[in-house]
Amino acid sequence: MVRNPPIYLVRGIPGAGKSTFAKKLRDSIRGRCNFTPGIFETDNFFVDPINGDYKFDPNLTETAHNWNIGEVYRFCRYWYCAPCIVANSFTTEKEIRPYRNIAREFGRLYYIIDLYTEHESIHNVPENIIKAMKTRWQETNSNYRVYEDSEMDKVVREISDRFLEFIKRNDK
Repeated sequence: MVRNPPIYLVRGIPGAGKSTFAKKLRDSIRGRCNFTPGIFETDNFFVDPINGDYKFDPNLTETAHNWNIGEVYRFCRYWYCAPCIVANSFTTEKEIRPYRNIAREFGRLYYIIDLYTEHESIHNVPENIIKAMKTRWQETNSNYRVYEDSEMDKVVREISDRFLEFIKRNDK
């Protein structure tokens, strides 16, 4: 049984394709490796569980981030054999730190994927907010960088190839 697979941190400005990338990665790993990664996004805190409507409340941003960190923590603790994908803006190192700490606590590697593609935000994030996020964006020691939509599938394939290698090395 494989234990403590990686955490994938997918970061980018609203509209970069984080949700799309996370779903493609989940589907690739599930299809090739028979593992189903969990996908976690702070935005899910603002989705009405009854009707699926997205209702962002800026007064609850910190609460939403803490909720997502808790969800990832519980997943890593109880689903110790499934990979974890976290798709958030992660504009600063400080926003990445809690997830890095979770990875360390549970003996998981973590990989950072930066998306620089630009689309319209599915959550209708105002342009002034996007501009502020771009201003505070900090470069990190990312493992992968995607600048064009055409690169997305190649990077997904590369990551799922590495996950297959991880399984072969750690399946006991």
